[in-house]
Amino acid sequence: MFRQAFIAAFLCASTLGFSAAAQESKVVLINVFELEAEQEAPVMAVWLQSKDFLAKQPGYINTRMHKNIDAAGKFRFINVAEWASPQDFRAASKAMNESAVPKMPQGVRFSPGLFTVVAQ
Repeated sequence: MFRQAFIAAFLCASTLGFSAAAQESKVVLINVFELEAEQEAPVMAVWLQSKDFLAKQPGYINTRMHKNIDAAGKFRFINVAEWASPQDFRAASKAMNESAVPKMPQGVRFSPGLFTVVAQ
């Protein structure tokens, strides 16, 4: 019975594109930004400097910033980045916070979270 359940679960996970072994450590950072239209340029300037710093850190894979096409949307920007592990991301974030990289402008609200892919 256990063997049948395991095989069924494996086939279901394979069909969904899930690979537990491949997803154990790699993480996706999703960071949503709430800001006023006039804050776009300063936010992008800080983000680009942050990206340049983080790209040199161990475990960095890539990052992209997305802009909402709906000017009235709650989140003006969404950053999606890939890291080799949660530990790499946390170490890089700590290093950046201790560096001379500028901080986000006052009033900008952002909410980062680390995620793993569970289906494709």
